[in-house]
Amino acid sequence: MKLNKKTVGGGFLLLLILLIFCSKTVYTHNLPQVSAVKPTNGRLSKLEMSSGLAEWAEIECLYVPLTGLCGEVMVKEGEIVEAGQPLLRLEFDSEEAERRLREIAASRARLQIDLQDIQLRLERLERSGGPEGYDADNLAKDIDQAQTALEDAQILFELGEISQRELTSAEEALMNLSSKGNRAAIDYEADVAALRLNMQSKQLELSNLSLQEEPYHKALADYEAYALISAPVGGELLSLKAQKGARLNENALLAEIGAGQEFTVECSISLDNNFVLPGDTCELSNSAHIFKGAVSRIIPTERGKTVTVSITSVEVSAGETFDIVFEKESSTSYKLIPNGALNQDNDGYFLYQVKRRDGMLGKEYYLERLNVYIGDSDSKNTAIIKGIFFDEPMVLTSNKAVGAGDVIKLTNVGDFFAE
Repeated sequence: MKLNKKTVGGGFLLLLILLIFCSKTVYTHNLPQVSAVKPTNGRLSKLEMSSGLAEWAEIECLYVPLTGLCGEVMVKEGEIVEAGQPLLRLEFDSEEAERRLREIAASRARLQIDLQDIQLRLERLERSGGPEGYDADNLAKDIDQAQTALEDAQILFELGEISQRELTSAEEALMNLSSKGNRAAIDYEADVAALRLNMQSKQLELSNLSLQEEPYHKALADYEAYALISAPVGGELLSLKAQKGARLNENALLAEIGAGQEFTVECSISLDNNFVLPGDTCELSNSAHIFKGAVSRIIPTERGKTVTVSITSVEVSAGETFDIVFEKESSTSYKLIPNGALNQDNDGYFLYQVKRRDGMLGKEYYLERLNVYIGDSDSKNTAIIKGIFFDEPMVLTSNKAVGAGDVIKLTNVGDFFAE
């Protein structure tokens, strides 16, 4: 049988095509199966979770207003109290203050009697015009009579009727009476001055008694005012440091009341967390509630950062546990690569870039090392700040270990290259 050349040529060509196809299939079957991804421009999304207990943000502290004994206790710790609600009764020892006030009242009565006596003596002196027993009118008459007697004696002496001794005696009588009047005037002024000084002294003592009374009157008024201690605000009575019969000292802490609708929740985040800042919002949740909170304070510690979150709610109770989610998008846009595409060795971070070239069996794909510098990252992506110049495909996953220069089979070739 004679073969047709065209038939033989066609069969040979078909056989060659089958051999090439089979060879390429076997060749590519043993290559690493690689999927690739292109860098994208976008923002990082930061996420961190923690937990903490709700506590009152505002705690009203109540102090003992006055030293006394704790009498009746009307509430228990943990109760919800209203503003003005009685908490306990204080008992005071008022006997000492009352005794001192009685003593001061008796002293005041004695001083007032003394002042009345001084006033009477002063009035008698002023009426008499001299010291006690002094009669100004009679003394004046005696002086007038002595003056007349002296004048008569002088006439008689000049006539020679009386002696010098008799004249001298008349002169001395007048002088003695005049001296008596002068001494009486001096004694009068001294007695008046002494009585007035004594009166001023007694009046000063009365004023001092009034000053001495003031603290005792105030103490008794305070005893009445502070006998019943009431809640200054409404809220939860967190603590009450009083037992019946116990002595309570002035200014000692008596009670703490959680007031208002403001609560704080403290939690810990990692020390390298730089995206959570004061003023940020976060989500707090448990089986009963979901709230938005605001970060009010961040304090670094040796093991991490302590974050204080503030919330406002009438539904929250102190002691509730909340799961807290901090989530924030970066303010800057970056060139991002998935975290799984990033590699690292002693020379630093790098990516495997997918390249295409003409091979023995047609187009083939191979890898080149691309050294990069990275920036911040989140749970999905890493920012590449230097090293990527074109948006070319980078190895994301591979079913085998690969290295620079390796030929690969690109499973999603249609995403990057035209067939």
